[in-house]
Amino acid sequence: MIAGVKTVELRRTNLHLSPGQELWIYSTVPASRIEVVASVGAVHRLTPAAVWRRFGSRVAISRMDFDIYVGNRSLMTAIELTAVRKLRNPVVLSDLRGLSIGFHPPQLAFYLSDSDPLVKTLLRRKQIR
Repeated sequence: MIAGVKTVELRRTNLHLSPGQELWIYSTVPASRIEVVASVGAVHRLTPAAVWRRFGSRVAISRMDFDIYVGNRSLMTAIELTAVRKLRNPVVLSDLRGLSIGFHPPQLAFYLSDSDPLVKTLLRRKQIR
């Protein structure tokens, strides 16, 4: 994402995101941290074939891996990312769990309210490299 190769994030389910909304991206093992924030450019709910035709060159996976990921779903979500930034101070899993008791990395998405203590930490660490 930081290098600009992956500019579209894929999800098998429908996410309720709006253009301009910030998306904090959690990197799984071995990184186990939030290290990237991006703005949502547009959200598309399309057939897998339409997603591949339109965004295949922007998802940073092979067609075979795409087909495996999609499985038998008839629709999927493609999230166009803009203003992708790397956090100067990534938020590691232990910090996330300290800020939000019982925090588990989301499989799909985790919506935060402005009053969540995690939001303040993320905003402080939003300084980019």
